[in-house]
Amino acid sequence: MRIVYFDCSARTAALAEREPAFFDGIEIHASDPKDEADTIARLAGADVAINGHSYMPAPVLEALAPTLKRIVFLGTGAATYVDMEAAARLGISVEVCRDYGSRTIAEFAFGLLLDSARQISKMDRGMRAGAWPVLGGPELKGKTLGVVGLGGIGKEMARIGAAFGMTVLAWNRSQPKEELPVEMVSLETLFERSLAVSLHVATTPETIGMIGADLLGRMPKGAILVNVARGELVDQDALCTALANGPLGHAALDVFPMEPLPLDDPIRDFDNVTLTAHAAWNTPDAGRRLLEIGIGLGRQPLNS
Repeated sequence: MRIVYFDCSARTAALAEREPAFFDGIEIHASDPKDEADTIARLAGADVAINGHSYMPAPVLEALAPTLKRIVFLGTGAATYVDMEAAARLGISVEVCRDYGSRTIAEFAFGLLLDSARQISKMDRGMRAGAWPVLGGPELKGKTLGVVGLGGIGKEMARIGAAFGMTVLAWNRSQPKEELPVEMVSLETLFERSLAVSLHVATTPETIGMIGADLLGRMPKGAILVNVARGELVDQDALCTALANGPLGHAALDVFPMEPLPLDDPIRDFDNVTLTAHAAWNTPDAGRRLLEIGIGLGRQPLNS
């Protein structure tokens, strides 16, 4: 069985040099493919592809079938990078790595919430520009946090918020099986009552654009929206309107409909937005767990 990690990052390649046994049996290409043709060339004859962050549209998958039987995406959002319909049609299974970074991502999301509430990044920008902006914001203890989605990350976010002394409201498509420090409410109620809302749902046809003008318009004046899930969840026009005209006071965004974020994207023009480069997952702890899960999935027998 030929397993090819075709877009290995420099950091992971360095780990492979230090710990070759960890990657035993994995063919590594320590750079991003230049284009689709390069992706096809690297994966020609491969049974399993390990994909860190590269787009695999239908023409790429068609060129690699029928040899390619499995794609292991190093993350959870495979649908953003792999044409899932084409993969299913061609008999290529797509595996994702779950729960590798739930705590890491939740900590980042809560860090964005703290930053937004106290306007830390805005003061930093002002001081670097030569000003002395003395800004402030609310204590979070006793305030309400709304968590949309109670997967692994959402559960951790709820626990962190509760440990911080916040009242936590949550919405999920199903009732959670474990006890959590949350009050389950409707999505509309969550947006109406929460000082801050943090998004933690996957991208599906049902969730694309689910956060639109109606929900954003229900938020209290000056409220905060944190998104470390997927950019497609939020209607971008409605987000810009809510930032410009209220009631939204601040948005902290780690994910965007198009990544990297285009230079002309209007969200860059808002002073009440904190932007980060899809980095919530990026700790050595989560990275190691991600590789362990992904390589384990890649090595599974193809008939399993």
